[in-house]
Amino acid sequence: MILNCTSASINPLDIMEVSRASFLLREEAFRVVAYLKKHVDGFQNAYIAEVYDLAAREARRMIGDYVLTMKDIVEHKTFEDAVGMGAYPLNFHDATGAVHIPSTREFNENSDGAYEIPLRCLTSSMANLMVVGKCISATFEAQSAARGIGPCMVGGQGAGTAAALGTLENIDDIHEIDIKELRSSWRNRAFCSLPESRREMRGDRSEKKDN
Repeated sequence: MILNCTSASINPLDIMEVSRASFLLREEAFRVVAYLKKHVDGFQNAYIAEVYDLAAREARRMIGDYVLTMKDIVEHKTFEDAVGMGAYPLNFHDATGAVHIPSTREFNENSDGAYEIPLRCLTSSMANLMVVGKCISATFEAQSAARGIGPCMVGGQGAGTAAALGTLENIDDIHEIDIKELRSSWRNRAFCSLPESRREMRGDRSEKKDN
């Protein structure tokens, strides 16, 4: 059984804070198991096989050509340069360790929980640089969803495909990529992250497009 139940509020850029938090959270893991063994049936013989290394949910984020927002997520805003989709939920962690995982319907009753990630969240004023993963261009709220494994995977796929296409076309500036050609390359391979597939599933639902 895997438990994800420890947290700490630290500056992930400070190696001393990271080291101290790693030690304290390992202690906390043993206290959690001791509690389960004492109070929860079935855990009497439980033991810790492994404690994972500390991982930061958030540190520095790029300010890119576009900043993804919570409004974009809850309204399922569509982007002409979308490189992938996500459905990992918004989840807010505060400095006290409290966690709030709201449904997007909490903010928009018509929300379907899905959202698109535009290429512009991975690019900036630098001609040949793309950033993927937890540090893409997004607000704190939007990053809490976009940092999930699924969104990070499709963002990486999108950036990798864009880089490969740029190399094949001898393009020096990623902003000169042909977005239609980039997206059709996924469609031809039937990648499930292709935004058009989701739009087709939505049928006649109205779309709020970004120009």
